[in-house]
Amino acid sequence: MAGYLKKFGVILIILVLLPVLSSCDGLQDEAEIEYNYLNISADNQYGVEQIEPDLGRYRYEDGAVVEIEFAEAAGYEFLGWEGDDSGDVAGSDGDYSIQLDGDKNIRAALRLNEFKPLEIDFSGIEPIDYTDTDDITGVPHNLEDVTIFFNNALYPDNELEVRIEKVNDNGNDNGNDTGDNDQDEDIIETNNVEIDENKIEISLTDWRDRFFTDEDQDEYLEFAEEYQLIVETPYDDYIIDVDNREYQNDEIVVNFMVEEPYPETPENVRIERKGDDYEISWQRSRANAQIDVDEYVKEYRLYKFTGESDFTEDDADEEIEIDVDNPDDKKVIRYEGEIQDTENIYYRVKAINEYDNDSGLSETVELD
Repeated sequence: MAGYLKKFGVILIILVLLPVLSSCDGLQDEAEIEYNYLNISADNQYGVEQIEPDLGRYRYEDGAVVEIEFAEAAGYEFLGWEGDDSGDVAGSDGDYSIQLDGDKNIRAALRLNEFKPLEIDFSGIEPIDYTDTDDITGVPHNLEDVTIFFNNALYPDNELEVRIEKVNDNGNDNGNDTGDNDQDEDIIETNNVEIDENKIEISLTDWRDRFFTDEDQDEYLEFAEEYQLIVETPYDDYIIDVDNREYQNDEIVVNFMVEEPYPETPENVRIERKGDDYEISWQRSRANAQIDVDEYVKEYRLYKFTGESDFTEDDADEEIEIDVDNPDDKKVIRYEGEIQDTENIYYRVKAINEYDNDSGLSETVELD
């Protein structure tokens, strides 16, 4: 019996040690793996339009091949990759393949040939390539700030003046002769403009009442109107970068269109029988749901459906156009129609404003 227990104890010890020994083998294998480091840099971070992997330091297994995708920013010329094992291997487009048989350091050699803006960002819409600024639309009526990005760091002490002008009715868009506009009232003082590395940051929050023409709506740009953003130096100097390069134009002029308004969705929709007819009514809708105005829509669309209550315009059996005379004098809009001998008739209504923008459908009401 004692011999059996002794043999059993030996087997148990072996079983316990096997996972430990296997773990040690794993640690030994892990320790035998060699790693190398790749450091990717560029002469100028603002000269990089796209790079994958990004600028930085990375660890790879020994012998790994790294494919680098690279494109230079507008205004730059790519001169090649410099550093360990770079030589003249890189193609003219900057794409590069490198094998890590040791630690490597490579740098994208770049030359800035033209200092210029790259992108403009109106808060509330997607940033826009500066070469596509001929058709900027949908700028928020309550615009708060604008940022202009250049392809190099700016000289931090550039003196800049910014103004926003409404493009006048005679089609002037050159930023010089503004017709009836009072340029002195349009200027946003220099202390509302900040330079941060390669960015001109323009804040409009505290200066709206200086350049908005409607006294009743002095916090907003006018809907669906065209404006100019003008950035210039006070003494006809040029905007310069940290290396004293001049932007080739003596001012930045960008035209943009303010968004169109959308009407309020009709509320408090009610329906009732009146003999053989029905009357449906709803609260009048403002022509502009974004701000509080005293103008109301003049047209509504009433949709009728005999199927499910949650229907769309495309589902509707009938669409009725309702024009409203003197909508400002009516607190409630009413429409009367003939009752059809059909169960489960549902109605929804939407408002249409002067820009042909609609409010979306109201809640559903059912004629019992």
